[in-house]
Amino acid sequence: MSDNKEPKLRPGVCIPWEEKIKELPPICGDEELVRRKWEDIDQLAYIYIWHCLVSF
Repeated sequence: MSDNKEPKLRPGVCIPWEEKIKELPPICGDEELVRRKWEDIDQLAYIYIWHCLVSF
């Protein structure tokens, strides 16, 4: 049995905002707006990956 401690991702997420924010410089504007846009774009990537997976 594997003792893997990797966090489980929510459905529809490739890179969670909590991980992505660590890579970004400090946000001077509306952080909530940036988070929402990141999650929208990330969800599109997730949908694209699934589309490629099930279409071919």
